[in-house]
Amino acid sequence: MNENQGNCVQAFINNIVFPKTMPEVLLYCRERGGFDVEGLIEDADSTGYTEWSVPRWAKIGDVVFFMHSKTSIQTIRRLNTEFEREYFLYSDLTERIIADGLEKGRELYRLYGGKIFAVGRVCGVPFYEQNQSEELHWKNREYAGIDSLTLLEHPVDISEFNSFITVSRQSGITGVFGKEFEQLKKLIGEKNELPEFLHNAVSMSIPLSRVNRENWLRIVLEYRYRFFLESQFRSYYTDFFLAELGDRKTFYRECPCERKGCADTFADNVILLAGKYLPVEIKLNIRSQSDLGGQLRQYCRTDKLWLNRQKEKQAEQSCVIPDRVMVMDTDGIYLYRDGTGTIDFLASLDDFNEVQDIREFREILIKQVLG
Repeated sequence: MNENQGNCVQAFINNIVFPKTMPEVLLYCRERGGFDVEGLIEDADSTGYTEWSVPRWAKIGDVVFFMHSKTSIQTIRRLNTEFEREYFLYSDLTERIIADGLEKGRELYRLYGGKIFAVGRVCGVPFYEQNQSEELHWKNREYAGIDSLTLLEHPVDISEFNSFITVSRQSGITGVFGKEFEQLKKLIGEKNELPEFLHNAVSMSIPLSRVNRENWLRIVLEYRYRFFLESQFRSYYTDFFLAELGDRKTFYRECPCERKGCADTFADNVILLAGKYLPVEIKLNIRSQSDLGGQLRQYCRTDKLWLNRQKEKQAEQSCVIPDRVMVMDTDGIYLYRDGTGTIDFLASLDDFNEVQDIREFREILIKQVLG
């Protein structure tokens, strides 16, 4: 492990937008006491801690750049036009609340619109939370605790970094990796004193081109927490792992599960374990799943389990394990038991340092699944 390994991070821009509708404006002003940008500033000035939406792949130590959306001014103008046209529909009190809220929105945009204005550090494992209000423009989100929340004395405008970072228009999250991270960090540091966690941070670079069947466990052991796509985790870790865990190197992908009266579902993988077929599901972080048990239940007690997506090869039904699903994420291995609906922890991936460790775990898994 190199000397900077402990400071290696992923990073992302969290792009904060203005409320999309008039009911949202009222909800923020009446019930939440202010807009998201205001809340973040208050958290930074008071405790330096907040809980905020994060990507599913976020890990403890990752860097968050908070930005107020450049396009928010278009929303504010649209809502202002709507309000001027329909103000008479509101009571005097509601009219004043909306007018003050839109004015506050314009002022916040003047100060922070299209700018990165704060930075923070992920300090907790992402968790899933469903917003209770039907009036908010987003529904389901992953959240995490963020500490060391620091306001920038001199916010950085998007015009200064859009030549090397394209802020996503489809998502509130934009990943910032490699040289782009280093450039953005340098740009912010030229105008502001960097907090220590950001000053010491180094963008994680995964040497994926060097990963092969012989060295995968040694190389990826250091980097698996930095996968931000399930496809990466599968290609460079779990595919190799399952090849060592099963009865043979071959295992099956995207396997249709048929149950009468239900649409087909697809298990990520199926392995042959002690002569029996066991579904395996791959996730980056099981804690960020809203109903993982419900998903895994769909792979149990199937009428037919196919071993390829085209349904050209069917598993012999008497050899299918009916009520167990193995789950892997970047932390560990778990076992879903359909009878109880529980997802039990079996092993930490930190414990697998060589192939022999996988083979020893195989015997433990067989006892848990077939015992």
